[in-house]
Amino acid sequence: MHAVRSPSGEQTASPQAEDRPGTGIALRSWVDSDPRARRRKAQKVLSILQGLAPLGAGRPALDVGCGAGFVADHLRRLGWSVVGLDVADYRTTSGFDFILGRAETLPFPSESFTIVVSNHVIEHVADAAAHLRELRRVLAPGGFAYLATPNRFALLEPHYKVPFLSWLPHRLADAYMRLLRREESYDVFPLSRGRLLREAARAGLECDDVMPRMVAETAAVERSPLAGLASALPDRVLCWLSHLSPTFVFVMRRLEIEV
Repeated sequence: MHAVRSPSGEQTASPQAEDRPGTGIALRSWVDSDPRARRRKAQKVLSILQGLAPLGAGRPALDVGCGAGFVADHLRRLGWSVVGLDVADYRTTSGFDFILGRAETLPFPSESFTIVVSNHVIEHVADAAAHLRELRRVLAPGGFAYLATPNRFALLEPHYKVPFLSWLPHRLADAYMRLLRREESYDVFPLSRGRLLREAARAGLECDDVMPRMVAETAAVERSPLAGLASALPDRVLCWLSHLSPTFVFVMRRLEIEV
C-alpha cells in the first residue's frame, strides 16, 4: 500500500477499493481499465488545457478524483505543481502530491489553484452543487476548471452498459439493476446538460463548451475515422450536436461576483 497524506497532514495507509462508496461494476471496470486507453484520454485532456494556459512554471494545479494519476502526471511533466485528490489511493503513477479527500469538501484554502480538473467525477458525487461550489472556491482569479461528465440522457449508460438506465429516477434505476441482477442499486448520478449549466451558474461559474476541441483531439490522438469526420464540421454545428453527445466537456471560470 502507498503511504498517503490525510487533510490533517498525517501519513496514513491507503484505503482499499472496498472502502470507496459505490463499489459496483462501475468502480471495478474503472480500476481494471486499459492503462494505454487511460493515457490516451489523459493526453486529450492535456491538449485542451495546453490550449488554454501556458506551461505551468510551478503554478498550482489540482486533479480531483485523480484515480490512477495519468492526468496529474501529464500536468507535472508540463511544469505544473500538482496535487491529486481522491477518496482512496488508486495511483499507478507518482511524482505529484496526493491527498485523501472528497469532491464535495475540498481540503484546501480558497483561491489555491490556477487549474482544477474534474474528469468524470461529478457523476459519482451525490451533491453535484456542492462539488461545483468547491471548484469555484478553490479556483484562483483568472484560473479555470476542466469538467467532463456523461450525459444523463445518453442512450447507453457508460458505467454499466445498460440502455436508458440513467434516464430513470433513482428508485426505478435501483429496481432496474436488481431486475437485471447486476447490482442492488445504481450508484451513479449523471446530470443533464441543462441541470449542469444551471448548477454551475448558481455556483458562480461560467461555462465554455469545448466539445468541438475534444472531437478534434480525439481524431488526432485515437485516429478515429468517425471523430475525423466530425472534426471537419463547423464548430457551430459541433456545439449544437454536443447537446446529444454521450459526454459533456466544459471549461469553467469563476464569475467575480458574490454568490
